[in-house]
Amino acid sequence: MIIRRQVVNSVGVPRATARSLRWNRQARVFSSGLLPTTSGDSSRVVTSTNQRSQSTDFRSWQALHNVDIQRVTQTAMIHELTQQQTRSIEQVVPWFLNTMPAPYFRQVPESFRLDHIKAISAIKDANMDMHMNLKTHLPDGRQVLTFIRPGTMPGLLLSMIKELPFNQRSSEYMPLSRVQIYSAEDDSMSLNMFVYGEEVKSATDNVSLSGKHILEYARQLMEGTLPPVDEFGRPNPQMKEIFQPERLLAHMEKCTESYILRSDPRRFLSQFELFEKVSGSDNISVSIEDSFLDEKNEEHYWVDIALANTLPHFALEQVSQLLFLHSFDVLRAHLDNVKDGENGNITLLRMLVTP
Repeated sequence: MIIRRQVVNSVGVPRATARSLRWNRQARVFSSGLLPTTSGDSSRVVTSTNQRSQSTDFRSWQALHNVDIQRVTQTAMIHELTQQQTRSIEQVVPWFLNTMPAPYFRQVPESFRLDHIKAISAIKDANMDMHMNLKTHLPDGRQVLTFIRPGTMPGLLLSMIKELPFNQRSSEYMPLSRVQIYSAEDDSMSLNMFVYGEEVKSATDNVSLSGKHILEYARQLMEGTLPPVDEFGRPNPQMKEIFQPERLLAHMEKCTESYILRSDPRRFLSQFELFEKVSGSDNISVSIEDSFLDEKNEEHYWVDIALANTLPHFALEQVSQLLFLHSFDVLRAHLDNVKDGENGNITLLRMLVTP
């Protein structure tokens, strides 16, 4: 007879039976989706990868670390803002090109025009009122203040002038050397540029080249080859001794290059006449004529004024105040200063006004 010995463990359970129970328990754990922890404690379990994915909708390509999540969020915000700004610019550019007057595009450099479009796009994109001030520093030290305001109501220019920051009593005073006033043709906004600081005259400036268009116009005038009126129906000036080439060149030497380059020859000669009338004095000379530019200007008038020995800021403010008191709205305006020797400067104002 063969005697079989049955080996038991310390608790009295046969070893074979204990091994079978352990394997059955592990099988139940795997089938239920529960796994033992790495510490070996069978009472602590973690969810399987499949269960975690179903409960949190986690994807393997998602950012896990905080710095990655911040980077992804920033990229998404930048993309959304860029798309919004692009849509806004696509709307503003056609409107801007169709509503700003033609002189604006002739007289304002492209870099400034692009800055104006970007500023207006930002205003419209933020659903804000058309109210903004821009400050630009030019390489020669001058400063350009651009005021954008809604509407074109009377007194708007005067209110802007009162907002100008520079005071002649300040240690940081810079003279007002140039002004360009524009109104949108749909009356939706006004865009005004105020230039502070004197334009530096370069030693290489040649007025006979920069003023070539003016000299040619004056030559035809003195030779009698100009018709009585120009292409817009405006009467041409009469022949005068001051329009001789020598007198014109001497006068141009007193003017800034920007004033010469952007001046219409007819207007330049007309303002030269006003300059001669007040030179060496404290007087004022005025010229008024109808605007002949297009059919929309039946009640528009050009007012040219020469003011001797006065502060440009003060001259602009006083003229704007006078026009406002007489119920005139200023649609466009230009201010330039011309040297008058020991008598200081003569401020030349040209304004397009309507009652």
